[in-house]
Amino acid sequence: MRNKQGLSTVITTLIIILLVLIAIGIVWVVVRNLINQGARTGDITTQCLSIDMSITGVTGSCNPTGGCAVTIYRGAGGGNVDGVKMVFMNKSTSTTTDIMDIATSFEPLGTYVEKNQTAFTFGVDNVQITPYIKDSTGKEQLCPQPQPVSFDF
Repeated sequence: MRNKQGLSTVITTLIIILLVLIAIGIVWVVVRNLINQGARTGDITTQCLSIDMSITGVTGSCNPTGGCAVTIYRGAGGGNVDGVKMVFMNKSTSTTTDIMDIATSFEPLGTYVEKNQTAFTFGVDNVQITPYIKDSTGKEQLCPQPQPVSFDF
């Protein structure tokens, strides 16, 4: 009988060790995924830090009867810019009238004119742009900005 109790203790100890190893493996997978996700987010944020983009002018009529053209300038520095989200607003009513996705590569020191032929529901007196970068999966990651690049007209 004593041999059976000793064997039982050894088996119990082995089962406990196996369960601990499985638990460590599960925790490691979760922690590794969190670290990798944070690294990807940090990489995009780093690329966005020195991107210098501004709206240099708006021509045409951004009101219910016609479209307008927005001129965007990209300064030197920063990583690749895969596109820009452009938001047309009416500041007096705080209404977002239209959101455009300009999916084109913005090279440093380039000027780009984007024509919007949309007839807006409300008059537009402000346009904002936010650059974005596509991550390794092709998903758009908006560049975090302390203040949106904005132009009143």
